[in-house]
Amino acid sequence: MKSEDLRFEIMEQIGIITLNRPKYRNAFTPEMLTSWAEALRICQKEREVRAVVVTGEGKSFCAGGDIKDFIRTDLRAWEMKNFLQKKVYQVVRAVARLEKPMTNKNFCGLRQTIPVSGIFLGSLISK
Repeated sequence: MKSEDLRFEIMEQIGIITLNRPKYRNAFTPEMLTSWAEALRICQKEREVRAVVVTGEGKSFCAGGDIKDFIRTDLRAWEMKNFLQKKVYQVVRAVARLEKPMTNKNFCGLRQTIPVSGIFLGSLISK
């Protein structure tokens, strides 16, 4: 991973992606998006990973994009649109291609059972 602002680990067959900018409510940067997409691709490829949990460090999950990191005065409007699509859509595409259940830890405790993509995540991770 290139970004220190995103942590990724595989624990007990679960890929855990943690947005790690609590001071900024985990607002993502272009580098974080690249690392996030990379983590999702790893989860897809690794047979060991049976589910993916995305979470945010601290009190917030994610405030969206960090505006100061996405302002590019050197780009025209259509160039900015293309830049944003390239950065943000890499995560969207990785999620769309993910053939494993994915949820957000902030919306469920890891011991709860919730339906995700037709599979009960809790049954995968309960002890």
